[in-house]
Amino acid sequence: QIDDELFQYWITITPVDADSDMPTLSSNAYIRIPEKFSAAALEPEVRISMAKADAGFLDTLQIVELRNVRSCASGNNRYRASRETSSSYSFAGDDCYALEVGSTADAVVFFLNHQLNHGLVRLTDATCSQRTSAKIARTNKQIRFPLPLESLPSSSWAVADSWQLHPDRETYYVVAATDTKAARALAQHIERLPKRCSASVRSGLEGVELRRWLEELALVTEHWEGAIDWRSIRVKSIY
Repeated sequence: QIDDELFQYWITITPVDADSDMPTLSSNAYIRIPEKFSAAALEPEVRISMAKADAGFLDTLQIVELRNVRSCASGNNRYRASRETSSSYSFAGDDCYALEVGSTADAVVFFLNHQLNHGLVRLTDATCSQRTSAKIARTNKQIRFPLPLESLPSSSWAVADSWQLHPDRETYYVVAATDTKAARALAQHIERLPKRCSASVRSGLEGVELRRWLEELALVTEHWEGAIDWRSIRVKSIY
């Protein structure tokens, strides 16, 4: 709902096969509904409380440009490369970007993406493996994970601090564990999410299923409190 009478509706068609080369088709329309007609009730935004390590072993999460062509142009990702940047900025359409995060302890790191209007997915590497993709962060070292190019043109980003069912911006999450058993529990839970391994958006987890998944994730983080940490970034489009 934009204002008292103006509403925005989205229609999206996505391929059933996550490995398909067919792009996702999406369109939206603005419709004015006079007050005398009943419009669909809007649910208030729900934020899921998620435990994290008190010490916060994950360093600041940020988005950087990549200069290594191989990091962007491998496999199904179809990323392109450019120069490297290390601070907040506006994105240009021909560049290649990655999430960059560091850890003050050795950790197993997972990457998630809540696509705007398309639900929560797990990000995978160019192999598009069915298994949950993860990277190993070494103590006081930075690691990077390339991002889908089409999510970033003409955008800027800011750090976020919550998990939402209906975020109003494209959101990326980094979840990490310093304990082997905690990492295994995270991997098993994250594997239930649909995967995204190309620039095309995919049908992610939404609605009741997403709420249940987040509530179960909250239980995992609570059980392994102190061994699990997370960070998130919200990407805002600039027109």
